[in-house]
Amino acid sequence: MNSTATGLTGRTTTLIDEWNGRRATALRYAMRMSQETFAEHLGIAARTVAKWAAAPASVLQPETQRILDTAYERLTDGEHDRFKASLTSTTVVSTWDGRHAAALQAALRMTHDEFAEHLGVSRRTVINWRAKPECRMRPEMQRALDTAFARLSESQRIRFTHELDRVQVQPEPDAETTADEPGFIGISFAGGQPRIVLQFDGGHRMTLTPHESEQLARAMLSAVELGRGVRVVAA
Repeated sequence: MNSTATGLTGRTTTLIDEWNGRRATALRYAMRMSQETFAEHLGIAARTVAKWAAAPASVLQPETQRILDTAYERLTDGEHDRFKASLTSTTVVSTWDGRHAAALQAALRMTHDEFAEHLGVSRRTVINWRAKPECRMRPEMQRALDTAFARLSESQRIRFTHELDRVQVQPEPDAETTADEPGFIGISFAGGQPRIVLQFDGGHRMTLTPHESEQLARAMLSAVELGRGVRVVAA
């Protein structure tokens, strides 16, 4: 159980009567630390921090409880706010992969270019995440996505959770796909809006957003009007 208290400074804090994996992970997010940095900060093994993320209901050892109490007491106001936000969020990302990154992009309502600039990566990298949902990010990118996730507003966190269940980077079952050749374009009607499905060399497929689908459809129409062929290639 958690409760709140107002200190002499007037700041309302969340009192932790017992630390478990979920609360310890929320503390790490609040401090914007990687698993390795957080482990070093606490003086424990990195694999222990990883276990907390994988087992959110696990209750920690008494000596670890005291270490986390000390770290919690030293949080800044901003870190306290992020800690409370992480606790109220229904989703905790222990490891970022392509699917989670695509959900974050959708929650932020950013285009590929905007999301790439937001994270400091290339547009092609963002597209690859959508095409390969199972791919895991490098440690430095894990930290960048952790930071972006920690800055989400409450409404954006709700969208993230929703998008994590809904975002598909493979064609949905109702997509009208009948060919396997690179560049084939199908149409998906998931969500009530038509979305274009692209297939690249190697069999990787990607479903565009409604806005991207509209832009591509216009470009295709212009190409057809000019008597040009249309072929889809990875950027």
